[in-house]
Amino acid sequence: MKIKKLLGIVLVILLFGSFVGAYQLLKKPEHGLVIDLPNPDRVLGRNRLVSWLAPKYQYYIQVQVLTPDGFKTVYEGTSRGRVLVPSSEISRLRSMWKDVNPGVLVDVWVVNSKTGESHEVGTFSTTIAEDAINGLKRLKLQISKKNLTTVSEMSKEVPITPARGFFAGYRWRTKREYLREDDYPNGMYLPVLILDNRRGKATVAGAYKVEVLRSSSSSSGIALGFSTTIIRGSRLSSRSEASIERGIGSGEIRIELKKGNEFIRTIIDDEVKNVKPGQIGIITIKGTPYIALQVLQRCYVDEFRHWYCFDTDKERIFITVMDVERRYDPQENAYFVETASFVNPPRGIYPAGNMDRLINDNAGDLKKLTTLYGEQQQGRSFYMENFLYDHTTYSNTYIPVLAIAIAFQPEAWPEFLLGLSAVGGVYITNEEHEIVRGSFAIKDESQKQKTSVEYLVLRYSVRGTNHFTKFPFAYLRFE
Repeated sequence: MKIKKLLGIVLVILLFGSFVGAYQLLKKPEHGLVIDLPNPDRVLGRNRLVSWLAPKYQYYIQVQVLTPDGFKTVYEGTSRGRVLVPSSEISRLRSMWKDVNPGVLVDVWVVNSKTGESHEVGTFSTTIAEDAINGLKRLKLQISKKNLTTVSEMSKEVPITPARGFFAGYRWRTKREYLREDDYPNGMYLPVLILDNRRGKATVAGAYKVEVLRSSSSSSGIALGFSTTIIRGSRLSSRSEASIERGIGSGEIRIELKKGNEFIRTIIDDEVKNVKPGQIGIITIKGTPYIALQVLQRCYVDEFRHWYCFDTDKERIFITVMDVERRYDPQENAYFVETASFVNPPRGIYPAGNMDRLINDNAGDLKKLTTLYGEQQQGRSFYMENFLYDHTTYSNTYIPVLAIAIAFQPEAWPEFLLGLSAVGGVYITNEEHEIVRGSFAIKDESQKQKTSVEYLVLRYSVRGTNHFTKFPFAYLRFE
């Protein structure tokens, strides 16, 4: 009897396994973005057996994709280890762009829904390439207990509490967007190289800049990427300029770099010539910046599946470049970003007087790049200095997007954004496999003339940078 019973159990197991195998063979293959997460109970320190028998924790996940209309949520849900964002949810958004791998932000929390115990895991980023549309793109998140941040209870009183319901997690809601298309319908001039020769005594005969990287998507080859800068803090939008600056200095307000849009087969290549003493020379690109304020919400669902979400004190600012003007060169099979170089640019291109404040605020962080002496030229009329090399560890260029926007119309911006102007910029790429070149040539106007060249290092630390950034502001001062 026991043997028959055992054989029956084995037969049931085999039949079940056959059905499972047949289902796996017959079901449609999965396409989209797969987010792999470790077991949340194990992350919180519970042993394997207890985590399996009596799970306590689960993840709450929100996925946002950068579209021409800003960041849009494509997924909100719970999981204990794996999330699939199907290609049907993201292919339409990706098709809004031409030859662009859109930036993706993934926000994760670990929650015990019974007790309300909540921990913020953080924000992760990637880009969506063809492999997420026609196949599977995997994003494996590395999570450890030491990196979790406890989410405190809301200090704001909840106006409505469901009589019978349950906690449904967290999400970020866009509260306000800045720099919309109506503000700059033709894009904004963004400097990628600034030569400040107002105090100089020698002519900068020429300077050039090249920016490109090897794409993170194997199918894309070369590309050009922009970071998404995230600035986090409590009640950011209600703080004064001085309060914001104190918060940045103390580390209470955090600055992080994440991925933004990646422009496939795209290169920046331009030069500026004959910047004489007393002048400023710049190389610019024309782009569409995006700045948004988001607030963290805590959500509940009642017995009728009605959602109730309430703002917390936590806020964050997104700053990125959504799009750039490009022209396609069929011979090179590449896009070249539309650039413009200027000597003494008009205020509508580069408001130099208002930008001096940002530069002077960081003047203590000006470092000497090189010193040139006319007597060492030995008859040569030019001195060439390479300031960016292939595969260097200091080649990221910082574009001060917020500072430029504020400099155009300082009276139109709220106080808290004025306080963030020194850190409200984006980086061209944040990769270790970029190709960047730059050099300038100085023409001596007199013998034995000494020219010192300094570069600007921003004083504030940024989380998420892969390496030290030597020329964050792309700003060179000649004296």
